[in-house]
This record gives sequence, C-alpha cells and structure tokens, in this order.
Amino acid sequence: MGCLDREERKQWIKHVEYEWAMLCYAFGVLSALRHEPSGCKMMRNAYLECFLLHFRNLYEFLFEPRKKKDDLRASDWIPDWLTIVESEPKLRDIKESLKTKYYDECHKRLAHLTRTRTDEYEWEISIPFRKIEFAYRRFQQLVETQAQRGDNQDMA
Repeated sequence: MGCLDREERKQWIKHVEYEWAMLCYAFGVLSALRHEPSGCKMMRNAYLECFLLHFRNLYEFLFEPRKKKDDLRASDWIPDWLTIVESEPKLRDIKESLKTKYYDECHKRLAHLTRTRTDEYEWEISIPFRKIEFAYRRFQQLVETQAQRGDNQDMA
C-alpha cells in the first residue's frame, strides 16, 4: 500500500486520531485513579492495558517501518517522516528511549503471558505519554503545514 492519496488520508486519519484520543483518555483516567484506594486494581489494570495498547499502536505508527502492506504509518502522510525522525535530535532521542525503556516491555507485558508479567509491576505512564505526545504533535504540525501548502495532494 505505499503513500495514501488525498481521500484515503482524510479517511484514515480518523483512525490515527482515535488512537491518540484513547491514549489520552486512558492516561487521564489512570492519573485520576492513582489516588484511589487499592480496591480499584481491576479498573486500573483495564485502563493500563488500554493505555499500553494505544501507546504501542502510536509508537509503531510514528517510529516503525511498515511490516505489512496494509499497516498505516506516519509516512503515509509525510513521506520522509522516518528521515525527519532521524534528523531531529529530540525525535530521534524519543524514538530510541521509548523503544528501549517502554515499547519492548509494553509489548511483552501486553501481548504475551510471561513470568515477568506480575500484578505488582507499576508502570510510570507520564514519561512515555509526554514523549509520544511530543512526537505525535510534531507529526500533526507537519501534516497541517503540508495541508496549508497543498503539498502531496496526490502522492499515490
């Protein structure tokens, strides 16, 4: 599937925005539940899994190359996005730190039943949230700039 054409970008951006909205919602709920008594453990776990799922999806969207032809990637909107990530030190550092400190662990704890997956494990969600937020906002900024200039209207 390569880059999307104008109509496809309009259609599929809603799914990207949904991922972002769900991550933000889960982050907000988890932040509020942080001060609740331990009786809310199942609710915290449910929202933590929601957070991890949408974090992982956005990480892959922003930083991973396409693995399957129908995967959506930031490069469908900004063709040189991965080059931009590597050329902007803050984005490159975010990608690397999220990969080593959060993404791999998130994938293991969310998608696999492992011996290291325990109820006692506490996720520090504000750091990965703020980092992925920066990258997502940078992506949005470039998409908006591109739309204002009318660039890449028919990339396909």
